[in-house]
Amino acid sequence: MLQLLLLFFVLANFQLLESRMQSVKIRGIFQCGSEIPRNATIELWDEDQPLLNFVHQFIIQKNSNDPDDKLFTTHPNIDGSFEISATHEEFTKLSLYMVVYHQCEHLIHYKYNQLKDREYQRWRRFIFRIPGQYVNDGEKAIKVFDLGTWNLQFKFMDEELVMSCGETNFKHCLSKYPEYSPYLQLLWKNSNLGVW
Repeated sequence: MLQLLLLFFVLANFQLLESRMQSVKIRGIFQCGSEIPRNATIELWDEDQPLLNFVHQFIIQKNSNDPDDKLFTTHPNIDGSFEISATHEEFTKLSLYMVVYHQCEHLIHYKYNQLKDREYQRWRRFIFRIPGQYVNDGEKAIKVFDLGTWNLQFKFMDEELVMSCGETNFKHCLSKYPEYSPYLQLLWKNSNLGVW
């Protein structure tokens, strides 16, 4: 009965589920001590809402298997600065997180037996949320989320050592690392720590 009432409510308010264009702008500076981590990769993702997406996809009769969306990928400039400007159409408010891959002092933070002879393929990865107040409707971001300067020598409590998924080892990476949300992977792993 409760499910029917929920479905009736959603159908009665279907116009609320119409997708809308949303925008965000993020900037920051990454350093590795006195060096610049030019090979770092910065990704912006939108976490899809499983329940809401299921209802929406059910109503419009589409496949409900909708993975997280990668909105932007960039690398630090010569001075370590980076900027992300992303616009994405979604029927729910964007739920954004950033994934950062880098190799700043990865030989210091991790034991050699974790790296073995393939350290060039290993990357430190950390993930963090983007505050929702920096997302607005429209095709241009109104506010800028300024991260300031981060020294990547710091080791985050929940960071991981992962393998780089390049063209040469793509199939191996897919077999080792699932394709679902990297944010959710970390969330499930650390659910007992309360880090989110």
